[in-house]
Amino acid sequence: MVKKKIIVPLLLLCSMLFAVPVMASEPKAAFVYDDAELFDQSEADSISEKISDFSSETGWEIYAFTTEDAQGYTSQEYGENTFDQYATGMDGVAFVIDMDNREIAVVHFGEANRYYTDERVESILDEGFNYMGDAEYADAMEAMIDEAEYYYGQGVPSGQYNYDEETGEYDYYEKNTLTWFEILITLLVALGIGGAFCGITIGKYRLHFDKYKYDYHKNSHVNLTNSTDRFVNQVVTHRHIQRESSGGGSGSGRTTVHTGAGGRSTGGGSRKF
Repeated sequence: MVKKKIIVPLLLLCSMLFAVPVMASEPKAAFVYDDAELFDQSEADSISEKISDFSSETGWEIYAFTTEDAQGYTSQEYGENTFDQYATGMDGVAFVIDMDNREIAVVHFGEANRYYTDERVESILDEGFNYMGDAEYADAMEAMIDEAEYYYGQGVPSGQYNYDEETGEYDYYEKNTLTWFEILITLLVALGIGGAFCGITIGKYRLHFDKYKYDYHKNSHVNLTNSTDRFVNQVVTHRHIQRESSGGGSGSGRTTVHTGAGGRSTGGGSRKF
């Protein structure tokens, strides 16, 4: 009986010791690093699901970060450095709610630079900012993700170029372009196929060229009819077409980039709230 009384409490104590670490180490949701604890579990799951779908669509690494301590960095720098801690590739997007600097930020990397021009980043920040005044943090994060996904669906904008603010270099986006070497190879292949087809056709019919003549006098028929055009009336309509003015002006296709953490080409923007 004495042994039973000792063993039972020991078993209960062991089970409690093993249970506590498991509960404490359980993450809120994948892709979401809510260090500022702004989201409850259901909100974090919803954000994570959006990011998972977006990441599958793009092939990029995408994260949502919140913080109360930016460690002396700006919001964009915090997004860059934290992205570098978790990302394994060069392409992606980080959405940041920074309670330390009181800013929201969007940071994009690699291929994503082409899709998110400075003008589009401002639009993404607009969507998130609409919810920050009422402390609707989860809604703000989801709004930024939705807007970013929308612009991805729109594709790379016409006239897009990366401007490296460190070197002053311009890198214009060129879609599906062929080099002169590729064009030459394509022409040679086309000529080869066309020549082979002509050779086979001539080989089949060359024995008949001297023997057969088409009697066009006997087999042809021409029927000519008179046709007259009469000018009846003329109506000219003048209409002024208003040209839409772009808010971004000549810089609407510009993406400002620099070399960020991990050697990635990085761009983005932030907004105070």
